[in-house]
Amino acid sequence: MSKTHGQAGALDGPEAVFAEGERLLQEWVAQEDPPFHPLRLPTDEDSLPEERFPRQLTLQFVDDHRDPYDPECRMFLLDAEPNLFPDGPIQNYRGTGKTQGFRFGQLGDPLTDRSYIPDGYRFHDALHLTYMALLCYSPNTRSLLNVRRRSNRQKYKIDDGPRAISQEESMFNRLGMGRHVSGIVMPNSLRVEFAFEEGWNIKKVVPPGEGIPLRDNERALLIGVRLLCSLANTIGMIRARDYSLFINPNNKKYSAWVHLNLDERAVRFSLDGAEAAKEADPLLPNTKLFFADGQMYAS
Repeated sequence: MSKTHGQAGALDGPEAVFAEGERLLQEWVAQEDPPFHPLRLPTDEDSLPEERFPRQLTLQFVDDHRDPYDPECRMFLLDAEPNLFPDGPIQNYRGTGKTQGFRFGQLGDPLTDRSYIPDGYRFHDALHLTYMALLCYSPNTRSLLNVRRRSNRQKYKIDDGPRAISQEESMFNRLGMGRHVSGIVMPNSLRVEFAFEEGWNIKKVVPPGEGIPLRDNERALLIGVRLLCSLANTIGMIRARDYSLFINPNNKKYSAWVHLNLDERAVRFSLDGAEAAKEADPLLPNTKLFFADGQMYAS
């Protein structure tokens, strides 16, 4: 019996089973993706310029607590580079009768948790934004930015279509995000199981040969959770014990800023404004954020 097995066996009952399961899981996660089944990450680099994600975006999340029983979050697009729509969306794009592109300002509808138990659902766009920044994949964000690939019928109907949007939108409920916002850490086994399932579902709505390898999917998932929790536990006040540590108690709207860089595959977060978000350290899968003396720290 190996030393690791012996160490796990020295534990009692369920703890021993959990320790051994964790060991086997880590061995599996450490393996490279099978060479006989390579996957290319989705990309839009071969799409028309007007149908690509901007390579850098800055957004502001504003959480409105004027109704303390039903806080409402709005997301605003502040900056995008490159911006091919300086005058707003293109009208009658390529003769489709549809508009194409975005304008700065509010993206999407205001969101509430729509739950009797606050669970951070109103911040779940953090997951979509992270998948876009790290994987160049988010039918939901592509729809919000109105950059669906209308010139390619298959990509428009499948990759960017309603089924792909619905599949991605269901991540929040399937992931049980409320547990993470409440401070319960996702066990590795559940995390990898979800990443594997999500990767399999994404394969159905991207061209053959494209997909999200397990390791990339798991990383995006963890960073997306970090971003969502950063929003929920700061401006969302879901776990706050003393609001005065980091917000003005006389105010009813609280803001945080997020910067996304698709070229660097990086997500950044700040409570100190858009420029501070651009300069912040990228969130990592193991980044933990906490407050002390009115300041936010990462560890």
